[in-house]
Amino acid sequence: MLFNLIMDKIIANLPKELGYRMGNGPIHIICYADDAVLIADSEENLQTLLLRFDQMAERLNMEISLNKTKSLTISRNYTKCKVELKGTLIEQVPNFNYLGAEISAKRDLKQEVRIQEMKAARISGCLSNLIWFNKYMSTECKVCIYKTNVRPVFDICIGNESRNSLHPTTPPNNRDENYKGNTRKDA
Repeated sequence: MLFNLIMDKIIANLPKELGYRMGNGPIHIICYADDAVLIADSEENLQTLLLRFDQMAERLNMEISLNKTKSLTISRNYTKCKVELKGTLIEQVPNFNYLGAEISAKRDLKQEVRIQEMKAARISGCLSNLIWFNKYMSTECKVCIYKTNVRPVFDICIGNESRNSLHPTTPPNNRDENYKGNTRKDA
């Protein structure tokens, strides 16, 4: 909780106008726990955001781990991005893993979608013994788990698959007509 308050203070003091314009406003930072991603539309703006982030972190007795800090340029053509902090050049990488998702400089999402589909299939396999074949769990509870956790993932995976193939898949509403039960979403 205390860490979130500190991060909120750092975020509030970052210049919002230096972010990447998306929709109605700029996005300049994405945070989760102790991970932060600074986003800018130019090398200069990224350098400014990084320096301001570091200054605020130091004021609050926090330190950026330079060996874990990386930069990534997302563009059609390879672009060198020289960003420094405390005299150390930040390593530029072609891709990195952020919260389980592979982010690539080439903007290739097909591979990432395949990876997420495989993770979903693996999790579904793990659920077989834990939930589907569990004789102590009610059918209504199993249906609730299916509708709230499994079906949305498969709908996304099948939606991606149908966009990439010539054969349309069964519409999502008809796939689970054999399952009975209500969820809070259905009510």
